[in-house]
Formats: sequence, structure tokens, C-alpha cells
Amino acid sequence: MEAEGTDDCYIISLSAGGYAQVDRPKQPDQAAQNRIKSLTVLRRPKHNDLHPAVVIGPRDDGIFLVYYFKKTDPVLLEDSAVEFRTDAAPVPIRLTFPLNEMMFDGKLAL
Repeated sequence: MEAEGTDDCYIISLSAGGYAQVDRPKQPDQAAQNRIKSLTVLRRPKHNDLHPAVVIGPRDDGIFLVYYFKKTDPVLLEDSAVEFRTDAAPVPIRLTFPLNEMMFDGKLAL
């Protein structure tokens, strides 16, 4: 399942590998989606936090949640790193993406 109109989004997906089919969570209802959105950010120094515009999941391919962040304030190489943070998971998740390691053909590839 893909969100419509997401060509202009940064997309991060989380896999919850190892859960049994009967234990799979259901698609979050609107209240749960709003809570997930408020507790999830892409963070960069000197920028406002970006919250996901859309959250979808789970999917049949083992992806637990997919977060879509609008590119209204684009990530630039000068930002040096982007941190994905969510407190909506059972355990807080913090992942840092060093942008200088995300280069392809001399350009930032996001």
C-alpha cells in the first residue's frame, strides 16, 4: 500500500522482523496516526522538525510502518546529518543519517 501524492516526500520504513502473522498490528486508526505523527520527527540543526504527513502500515511484506515526510524544507548536504526519532514505538528509536555518506554521483541521494 502506497500513499498517494508522495513523490515529494522523504520516506522511511521500519521493519518489525520476526513478529508472527497473528501478532501483526492493524493499520493505525486516525487517532493513533495523529499520535504517531506528533511523536515522530526528522531533525536537523538550524531547522524546524519535520513531522510525517502520512503514516501507513503494516504491510504484507514485513514492513511495520512507513513514514512520509513532505520535502517542504529540503535536506541539504550542509545540514551534515538528519536524525529520525520516534517515541511512538514500544522502545524509542533514534537513527542518524550522515549526509556525506549518502552521496551518489557527486549529489546528495535521498
